[in-house]
Amino acid sequence: MQFNRSLIPGLALVALFPLCLTSAQGLGFATVGPTSAEHGYPEWYEDTHGVRLDFCLETTGFCLLEGPSQVVNPGAPFPANFGGDFTPEAFYNLAEASMTSNGGGQAILILALEASFDPEVVADGNQVVFSRFRVRVDNLIEGETYVVTTPLGVHSFVAQNSGIRGVDFTDDAGRLAGVFDGALGSEFVGPFLMWDSDLPITDVNGREYVGNPLISHTITGSPYGTNIFRIQGRSVGGPGINMIETNLFTVSGLLSGDPTEPPPPPPPPPPPAPGINLGISPGVAGQTNTLTSAGGTDGSLTAFLFGFRNGTRMIGSNLCPTGITIGMQDPRLLGLATSSGGSASASFFVPGGLMGANVNIQSVDIGSCESSNLLNHTF
Repeated sequence: MQFNRSLIPGLALVALFPLCLTSAQGLGFATVGPTSAEHGYPEWYEDTHGVRLDFCLETTGFCLLEGPSQVVNPGAPFPANFGGDFTPEAFYNLAEASMTSNGGGQAILILALEASFDPEVVADGNQVVFSRFRVRVDNLIEGETYVVTTPLGVHSFVAQNSGIRGVDFTDDAGRLAGVFDGALGSEFVGPFLMWDSDLPITDVNGREYVGNPLISHTITGSPYGTNIFRIQGRSVGGPGINMIETNLFTVSGLLSGDPTEPPPPPPPPPPPAPGINLGISPGVAGQTNTLTSAGGTDGSLTAFLFGFRNGTRMIGSNLCPTGITIGMQDPRLLGLATSSGGSASASFFVPGGLMGANVNIQSVDIGSCESSNLLNHTF
């Protein structure tokens, strides 16, 4: 979503939502599947668009594996059930792009949901799954700011040197052995990316893939319509060349072969505080939508939040003695507006590519420290 960030005064944002001081990010992942008894990793992950990808261990050439991965023998202990030799690194989804930067340097982008071991020893109990966002750019002007546009967000970096990896940023989310839902909260990666045409890609066993990692191809999946890797900044492509861009990515991912329904949703959130009612109009993708929160405190700030994971969370304890209870576990700030006569509104554009996306939306009245009803809305 491309949100109207002009509604957000900096000081109020810092005071109430200190974790939300980022540019607009991707929509992340929604659900993780059961842990496999064969290899100890989740069988699949599902993104917020309903795309489910299995752990990509097939040896057909469409999965990226570091080292051999043997046929499973479920009767043997791990890793003997893989012939005693298991890949130390594999992926649920991997999208990579590269360009030539100033002076023949390299610019790379990696967006991945990756599986490995921590510590780096192939042993049962060391399994980790994490999301990785990596940007590296060579031969920039030290101290200059460079804006990087990816399929899953826009980011600004200051070049730390004028040589190799003047920009060198990596964010790994969820890297904790045995805790497989940590990657769901990634601020930089998700939903899954895939080829935008020439699908399905099918192996000899009939399994379908979202891309061929050996072939560069245009992609789809960006919630913002930015299915590109672009860098803007002074002489990034050479003297006087202030922008470089590519729309070609190498992509890997195995579409789920599990036809079962996803696990049941968590219990519904607590009932809304009385008096504050949130509505959305028209509530469809491909156009501007307006949120209206009624019943708040006249002249007070109203915060509009969105997220994807149901559950209860307390926020705003630095402003309200008892905090404010909301009905989502991953709140992100959509905007702030001042209430007039108890009513506040915020407008935002929802790209057409988000049709079918399910989002939690809620408002918070700062003056009364109360939250509205929770809108669980499908665009």
